[in-house]
Amino acid sequence: MASIVNNIMAEVEARLNTIPNLAEDVYRPTKNGDFLIVNRAIVLTHEDIESDDELSCPGNPPKTAWVLPVRVVCIVVPDDDATASLDIGENDFGVEAMDAITTPQASWHQFDGNAVNATLTPLVNFHPGDDTARAVLFTIRVTYRVDETSQATL
Repeated sequence: MASIVNNIMAEVEARLNTIPNLAEDVYRPTKNGDFLIVNRAIVLTHEDIESDDELSCPGNPPKTAWVLPVRVVCIVVPDDDATASLDIGENDFGVEAMDAITTPQASWHQFDGNAVNATLTPLVNFHPGDDTARAVLFTIRVTYRVDETSQATL
């Protein structure tokens, strides 16, 4: 049985893979680190899971609430011949990713019934000194509740 975290990550990945003209499927890092930096690539990871004491509730049945910070990194490699401002491509790609995450609009925050709520953080630009590749990233803070004795049971 998959954990709720794996279910949420799979749903995020599936939504991001609907973005038109991605360089390749959304990349989730592996031990081999076989990722190539290419234009319109997305890297998906998550940070340490946090406790949400306010939404946890002892009782019958007891539930434990957690917050899963999901990191979405949208990579843009500038074209040497481009005449448009670099930030336009970055911002547009970041917004496309946010739009993919928030679809379907009415229930996007539930991630296929696995979450209680979710919020998006603002876009953050990442510009390395050599300008070979740039990125815009954001975090989806997904709140979910599980059975006190099983991380795989809602």
